Amino acid sequence: MIRRILFSLILVVFSLQLANRVYLIIEPSPDLGGIETTFVHGVQSIQHHGTLYKNPEKPPYEFFQYHPLYFYAVALLVDKGDDPISIYRVGRALNLVFNLFTIALLALFMKHQLSMEKYLAWAIALGAFSLFWSHNIAVRPDSLKTLCIVTSASLFGKYILANYYSKNNQPLTDSIVSFFPIALCSTLAFATKQDGILAMGIFPLTLWVAMGFSRAFLLGIMMLLSNLLFVLLLSSTSPLYWTNAWLGLNQGLSVPWLGYMASFHRLDLLLYGGWLVAWIIGLVRLRKNDAHKKIWLTFTIPWWVLGLWMMLKWGSTPVYLMEAILFMLLSTAWLIQGRPQLYNVLLASMLLFSGLWYGQGNSMSHRFAQIDRYDHLQEEALRKNKLADYLKNQLRDNESVVSFDKALNVYLYPNLYWSTYEAEYPNGMDCAFQFPFGPRKIFSLDSLHSDLTQGKLPYVIARPCNRIDAMLDLAEYDYHCTDTLYGYFLYTPYNKVAR
Repeated sequence: MIRRILFSLILVVFSLQLANRVYLIIEPSPDLGGIETTFVHGVQSIQHHGTLYKNPEKPPYEFFQYHPLYFYAVALLVDKGDDPISIYRVGRALNLVFNLFTIALLALFMKHQLSMEKYLAWAIALGAFSLFWSHNIAVRPDSLKTLCIVTSASLFGKYILANYYSKNNQPLTDSIVSFFPIALCSTLAFATKQDGILAMGIFPLTLWVAMGFSRAFLLGIMMLLSNLLFVLLLSSTSPLYWTNAWLGLNQGLSVPWLGYMASFHRLDLLLYGGWLVAWIIGLVRLRKNDAHKKIWLTFTIPWWVLGLWMMLKWGSTPVYLMEAILFMLLSTAWLIQGRPQLYNVLLASMLLFSGLWYGQGNSMSHRFAQIDRYDHLQEEALRKNKLADYLKNQLRDNESVVSFDKALNVYLYPNLYWSTYEAEYPNGMDCAFQFPFGPRKIFSLDSLHSDLTQGKLPYVIARPCNRIDAMLDLAEYDYHCTDTLYGYFLYTPYNKVAR
């Protein structure tokens, strides 16, 4: 009776979350959580320039830190002439599909590999839908990377469970066929986001503990060659790949940033910590020399350790713990096998987690649809589109503008002089967060300052709420506010006030 009630409540919570996600796809709100614009520009770069990676030290000063698979997936589904809102909608819709496939894989793995009851497996998986971060909702590559990692891990777990007791009788060559899809899926994760490379170390290490060195070495070599082939192909087709995806990624490591981020997301981390404590208690209760315990420890702990290490990077969030949380959930389900009363505790704790998670009001962790503001958001989008059309009509050939409103920038593209300023700002200018150790990459913005000094940029656009003086002292460059249009300030160089 209790379990039926818990099943029903989880289904209701999942349905509400799913409805919220669907509405967020339709909602014309740009930049959910303040994290989407750069990725939209990446899709626009592919559409207008035919490549994701360009010189970050020349206009439009774009650099994209991520691998390209997700960008191209979205670009294939959006036409160049479509309203930029289409990119938001397609990106969010894809991420919802990726998240649904991820929880389906979790349910199928628990049912078929852990021999759990079908309804129980699906209840746990549907409850896991609450675990997805705002980064999994917004136009970002995190959801595709997580899906690829979970797919690879499911195949990997299936291989271990099927061959663990026959490892001494099975020829090593028979494992190659099984390892190929594991390596392929892990490379797809790496092709989506660089931290997908973690699987290349964690999977062979786990296999070494479970089945010996020879199979672990074979899997490691296959994963290494697969990732290396991807890097070589991308390097040959995109000469500026290394500058963007590796030098651009090197923002430095910051203990102060970790402290700030931990303070900002303290409730998120507290809730994640609750899962971790429950998982540790379950492991401690196992027999000391339990072989399965060693396997789960070897597989799960590195995701936590490496996730926490990556959170030292400036601008990072607890989204780097996503795989650790999902795999911990799987291991928890395995730990309590044969103790059905504990499944009720697990389901109840997942419901409690959902309530606390969505009740905290932190838009960086999740996002609620703004149904009552739909008309306002639609009007805002229309105003931005009109302003962008007006400015483009005023520009001469090869002219572009600087805008400090991210929601407007997607409409100004490709007539945007400096599109990824948020990513470059902490590297190229003074930053509130210091880097006690590094090294870090600083891209030169000299030509930007030179063009401003010479008055080559016809317009600089900002809203009253934009902290433009924190990034550029326009008075120093003799730019003055000469007009207001659609709620924006238009700054022009003094010697070119009359165009």
